[in-house]
Amino acid sequence: MELINLEQILFEEISAIIEQGRREISMRASRATVFIFWQVGKRINDEVLGNQRAEYGKQIVSRLATQLTAKYGRSFEQRNLRR
Repeated sequence: MELINLEQILFEEISAIIEQGRREISMRASRATVFIFWQVGKRINDEVLGNQRAEYGKQIVSRLATQLTAKYGRSFEQRNLRR
């Protein structure tokens, strides 16, 4: 085989390894993000809202969302916490 062909094969094999690693990282990050939001929602529902939709609970969620958004970004805005 020519050296150019061997280099191309090596490049393609290494590229495949990198792409597989990136897919794996993406899947794990997605799973972790879903789990984080589930835990946040459950904690808010159980501890703050007491499994009810009380008006004071909405105010607490609003303030909590403001604090979390300031620290962690838009993913923790109020509309996302209420889902």
